[in-house]
Amino acid sequence: MLEDGRAKIDSVASSLSTASARDMIEAMIAGERDPAVLARLARGVMRRKIPELEMACDGRFTDSHAQMCRLHLDAWDHLTVQVAAVDQLVAEAAAPFAAVIARLVTIPGIGPRTAPVIVEELADTKSLAGLAITAANSVR
Repeated sequence: MLEDGRAKIDSVASSLSTASARDMIEAMIAGERDPAVLARLARGVMRRKIPELEMACDGRFTDSHAQMCRLHLDAWDHLTVQVAAVDQLVAEAAAPFAAVIARLVTIPGIGPRTAPVIVEELADTKSLAGLAITAANSVR
């Protein structure tokens, strides 16, 4: 929606999920269209890019774009909450295997999201801890 409305915030901001970008998008949704006002919403290091942000925010963003952006942001926020809830459930279920997970994440390519999945897949194995330690040691 931002590109269709010729708002190119992502050409200046490292990500549209930054606080600065979110503030600018929220302001556009609320009806602000003045590029100077939008650019001044930048925070932190983004404040050094105000001239570039002014150019990036100078577009044809309409009320229709605002409605669609609102829907997108609401969906993003909802999904972010849902992912956090699933992460919490996984953390609780994985807690008894914290030592195994700590060893697994030492293997290159296995991170904190992958390690609990491996533990779950190997849960039927009699010696889960031994298997994980063996796997971690074999990669070193």
